[in-house]
Amino acid sequence: MQDQPLLVFAHEGVPLIVIAHRGACKEELENSYSAFDLALSSGAKRIEFDIQCTKDHRFVVIHDDDLERVTGHPGKVSESTLTELNKLRLLNGDPIPTLEDMLQRYRSQIELNLEFKPSSTHLAKLLASALKPFKPYEDLIVSSFHPDPLITLKSLEPSLPLACLWDGHWQWQSPSLNNPKLFLEHTHAVAFHPSIEKVTKEWVQYAHSHDMKVYTYAGMTEEDDDRESIWSYLVAIGVDGHCTNYPAQMVSWLREEQDYGIEHS
Repeated sequence: MQDQPLLVFAHEGVPLIVIAHRGACKEELENSYSAFDLALSSGAKRIEFDIQCTKDHRFVVIHDDDLERVTGHPGKVSESTLTELNKLRLLNGDPIPTLEDMLQRYRSQIELNLEFKPSSTHLAKLLASALKPFKPYEDLIVSSFHPDPLITLKSLEPSLPLACLWDGHWQWQSPSLNNPKLFLEHTHAVAFHPSIEKVTKEWVQYAHSHDMKVYTYAGMTEEDDDRESIWSYLVAIGVDGHCTNYPAQMVSWLREEQDYGIEHS
């Protein structure tokens, strides 16, 4: 891992991690090598990316199961083989990254947050096998909105750091379990990833009291307006990091906000 400066808030004394949501997704096409390369140069500490599983059980980096939005071609990832997907190009001309290529290309340079899109425990078992060659997992964290895959991953790879994504609800089998505290407890997560619309100071305090980090995230359009106010709120409630659509701008904003923090190596 290359040494990178951390931004430390003077009043808190803890690093605020800038995480690039799907790479630098507002300047390059999301989840593409171009977006990841730009995120790497932006000063972000971590890259967040999404994976789906192919028909022949290979993992590729793409948000939707449907291919149309980012490739212009009809079809679904889950109904395509890796060989078929390798013949396609994203709208910016990049190939569709594979999970293995993503880890090999970037992991020595920046932390990675893999969001597991499927809800299947069977596919979670396949992911556990795919990640084994990349032990140890210090620079990798896996997040999901679905509890069952995370529980499966923890049972198979106990040292793999896990994070619970929360936008206000999950698909629990029992509605009585639809609660972030239970999600965190059942999955043995090390981090809580709530949306900027749902995070509160109380949730941050709860997570911190249970030795968990809080990394918020913004949807693809939620920071298009008034983003500095959003970032100021996140600073004020003490989150540990933020998954932003504007990593370079957020890094610059943090460095300029002398009242909030200082650059610290």
